[in-house]
Amino acid sequence: FQAYQAGQIDSAGPTNAAELETILNDNDLSAQAATDPGDFRTDYFFFDVRKEPYSNVKFRQALAHLLDRESIIKAVIKPVLGRPAYSMLAPGYPAANGEALKKYSEYNVEEAKKLFAESGLDAATIGKLVIVNRGEATDSLRMGMSQAFADSIKQNLGIEVEVQALVQKEFM
Repeated sequence: FQAYQAGQIDSAGPTNAAELETILNDNDLSAQAATDPGDFRTDYFFFDVRKEPYSNVKFRQALAHLLDRESIIKAVIKPVLGRPAYSMLAPGYPAANGEALKKYSEYNVEEAKKLFAESGLDAATIGKLVIVNRGEATDSLRMGMSQAFADSIKQNLGIEVEVQALVQKEFM
């Protein structure tokens, strides 16, 4: 990003919240900012479905309805960097069917609470969940996304959630 600002390279994207704020607060940089039309990456959360509580399909469905993609894009990632995705294929990708799948994972607290009740689980027996954010430890945008999801789970289901960073090199 610093090399882009110095005119040394033609394109770059922010890698943390501070760089994003620099772009959003600078008229010239804001005018140059755009979602890369060739960037079809999709961020996602996944679970070890062989282990409780994630082996419980109703619990996983409840969690799916607590991820407020629209608010996360608006408040954390910012629309210049991303769009909410409801499938593994990013919006705009050929054959992406996110709109058809949206009903299964759109933000809906009442549906999440209903599914959680149907799961037969409760916050006390689950204890604390851990979200491991794999990537660069300095990636505050993705950590912010993970924290927003954790906060939603805590607020709506009463389950404690810890967000941890794990550098990709250490994960591998």
